[in-house]
Amino acid sequence: MRVAVNWSGGKDCCLSCYETVSKGYEVSTLLNFVYTDYGRFAPMKFSHILKYMFTDARRNTAHKFSVLSSLVLREVVKRTPTRVLSPLKFAFRTVGRLTPHEVSNVVGAVNINASRRMVPHEVAPEIVAMQAEAMGLPIIQRQVTWDTFDDQFKSTVRKLDRTDIEGGVVWGMIPPDTVLDHPRKMKKYMNLKVQYDWINKLCGDLGVKAILPLLEKTPEQILTELVENGFEVIIVVVNPEFVGEEWLGHKIDQDFINEICRLNREKGIHIAGDEYHTFVTDCSLFKKRIKVLQSRKVSKDGYSILEISKAELVAKDENS
Repeated sequence: MRVAVNWSGGKDCCLSCYETVSKGYEVSTLLNFVYTDYGRFAPMKFSHILKYMFTDARRNTAHKFSVLSSLVLREVVKRTPTRVLSPLKFAFRTVGRLTPHEVSNVVGAVNINASRRMVPHEVAPEIVAMQAEAMGLPIIQRQVTWDTFDDQFKSTVRKLDRTDIEGGVVWGMIPPDTVLDHPRKMKKYMNLKVQYDWINKLCGDLGVKAILPLLEKTPEQILTELVENGFEVIIVVVNPEFVGEEWLGHKIDQDFINEICRLNREKGIHIAGDEYHTFVTDCSLFKKRIKVLQSRKVSKDGYSILEISKAELVAKDENS
């Protein structure tokens, strides 16, 4: 069956496409939505925390009650007049010390700055289009904002021939961490759960299947399989608060995997991509590879970006 691929140009959509093709599907087209602004993608709400507790955590009743008590107390503190706040703050800190480690991670996740916005891949549309040319596939490119994506996505898919999407739409959604031992991991876990629900609803509204092949893997497996399968992937965006600027332009290799695993353990960032983004220059899906000719490092909204201004398709046996 034929499928369309939601395409950003990064490693996750490319690996998802690779996995889907390896299972016998045929890719009909790439859908590339170019964001013109920054924004929070699928922000986590208090209701999502409750959903996590009672559907995903699968803990015993006492544990769930202690989590709920902590979170409800926090909500009460937020809404309480200043004159009576001190006793409640003391009580909240006491509950935080006495509850299990998993609970403190949930509470910590709520307290992580929610104003941090998610940056797009920041690769020029004409450079991304070279990937489609390298694959010999058509690509549809649309400019969107964070608020207009849903409508633009639905409008674009509805215009496709139904035979081109009879198998569904492929998404490069990453799996959550398997060990939630840091508040940042917990927050990412719940945010990803929100995104999964959003994607399934979006595709459900269109009557097409959402294909999420990376959910069958661990985050570290994603990076490892990229290297093992000969993907050439470069880092194009980093949040310098967590990932050093020296990694811009660097290929994903074992050194990078080692570093990102260290940052995952120490700072809780997601191994498969939370505070960095990528661009694929070669893989087995490409008939030619992309050679970057001109690029520069720039800063935007607190992120460091490798701005690629010139590239070309070259034969795979041509030297870098």
